[in-house]
Amino acid sequence: MLYFSKPKIFLILACLFAGIIFSFPNLYNEESVNDLPDFFPKNQLNLGLDLQGGSHLLLEVEVEAIVKERLENLLSDMRLNLREARIGYSQIGVKDDYATVVIRDAAQLDAARDVLNELSMPINTNLFSGASTKELEVEDIGNSRFNIKLTEAALQNRVLKSVEQSIEIVRRRIDELGTTEPSIQRQGTSRILVQVPGLDDPERLKALLGQTAKMNFHLLDRNVSGYDAVAGA
Repeated sequence: MLYFSKPKIFLILACLFAGIIFSFPNLYNEESVNDLPDFFPKNQLNLGLDLQGGSHLLLEVEVEAIVKERLENLLSDMRLNLREARIGYSQIGVKDDYATVVIRDAAQLDAARDVLNELSMPINTNLFSGASTKELEVEDIGNSRFNIKLTEAALQNRVLKSVEQSIEIVRRRIDELGTTEPSIQRQGTSRILVQVPGLDDPERLKALLGQTAKMNFHLLDRNVSGYDAVAGA
């Protein structure tokens, strides 16, 4: 037969009483909890998305928009630097994922290549070693024409920064809802998974976020769990 001393019995009863007190608010809705006596705790258990239900929203970076914006800005620098170097040019513009320009005088091709290469900003690829790589790739395709495009490292760097910026914007806007325990996770290299427990209207969430940075919205299947969404199922 088990025997417990009085101090142990008192401790067990105290723990049981404390457990009942702290779980008590979960039996009521939020308004009723606020009406409880002051000595009662007011914190309720935060149910996850799988238990409480809510909204899933997947945001994805518009990579084409990121590339186009950088190349459009690059055109201004190309015009300015070529003029300052007194290098004549024509047919300057953006096509697909590259900027292009034709140099009028073939004798100035080498000078033009140097001017265009100077427009490339260094991209830090390693925080610890300080290693960097070029942002732009300048290609002579013949007929006095140069094509300039972002390197893969530069593109990944810009996508990463856009995702990080978007996460902060999304977090601030969701805080306006006053919901508890929203989940905002980066998924892969260019996507953000947003999960808001208790919000059953994904269109409201979409409207709240608006057009965040250069992101696309994708409403997730309600039959897919948050865990499957993170896994890419």
